[in-house]
Amino acid sequence: MGKGEAPNSGKEENMEMKVLKKVKKTKAPVSGRSCIMVVGTSGTGKTTLLNLYTGAQELTGSGAQGVTNSTVVVEDTKHSNAPLWMDNPGWSDPGGKSDSHVFKDLLLQMQTLGIYNLKAVIWCVFPQLRMDATLQAQAKFIDEFTVESDAGRIWSNVVVVAKGKAQKTVAEDCQGACTAAKKLWVHAEPVCRGWELATPEIVNETTERLRKETLRCYTEEEILEELETVIKQLPPPVQVVFANQRCQSCGQTGDPRLMEDKCHR
Repeated sequence: MGKGEAPNSGKEENMEMKVLKKVKKTKAPVSGRSCIMVVGTSGTGKTTLLNLYTGAQELTGSGAQGVTNSTVVVEDTKHSNAPLWMDNPGWSDPGGKSDSHVFKDLLLQMQTLGIYNLKAVIWCVFPQLRMDATLQAQAKFIDEFTVESDAGRIWSNVVVVAKGKAQKTVAEDCQGACTAAKKLWVHAEPVCRGWELATPEIVNETTERLRKETLRCYTEEEILEELETVIKQLPPPVQVVFANQRCQSCGQTGDPRLMEDKCHR
């Protein structure tokens, strides 16, 4: 079975049809294109950021309970020849799908649609100085986008975005996530950014320098410009490789990251 080829079974064919129905209308064929993945805990602004950058109108929420309940692929209508964007249910979402299920759905989308090149992973987090179990678990999933001989390569294309401001610097607000990344790959140096969306009152009542440097409040236009600069400066896309293996215990065959959670966790 070749790279990226899904197992030939009725169950997998049904899953493929479900995946294809989740793809939003695009201007060009999907297969062979690169993508930008938005991941993180519900409430960290994943879908809001995607909408702002691409011009999409995906539903957003204001609390910890996620609104996005399945992985979706959307076209970037603001930038020419741009990667597709993928949004997904939040990790650590109370009452939602397990993090493992969400990650497998992401990989299944990529495999089924023929999207093997990952331009960026936008990891949305809450400002956090210290690493905790949640950040560790999320970093582990991100690390698994590139494995074996390419292990660790994904981190050069990861952008950590902290929603809001808790510490004096962006680096401190992203420190918990960066520490989790280094636990898995010692050379991990993800790009760090962080901001709060500026309200009209803040824009009108503060100087631009105070608003941006001290309060770290940015307008939508400023956030878009910042993201455009960051994504432009990232290295070329990394390739997500799917390779089938056979579990010697239960006999299941497939990419280990897509296998059922049982004897070969």
